[in-house]
Amino acid sequence: PETDLIETGLMDSLVFVELLFQLERDWSVTIAVETVDLDQFRSIASIVAFIGQLETVQGRAHVHPAQDGAGLAGAVKVGTAA
Repeated sequence: PETDLIETGLMDSLVFVELLFQLERDWSVTIAVETVDLDQFRSIASIVAFIGQLETVQGRAHVHPAQDGAGLAGAVKVGTAA
């Protein structure tokens, strides 16, 4: 969960944009690209924390099947395979 996805090359700009789209769709949140801080996307753990904050701010507190981060890891792997 603490692997730096950007430093290791697992997430490039194309994968990052795809991940943002998937997060918005799967977690029913809105991510304002102009306010995104890359440090929030460096690891699976930081992405899970970011989504948790968005859900709280946007009033969407629900349990998601990928709550443990496993779904997020899959999203990053799918993005790198393309």
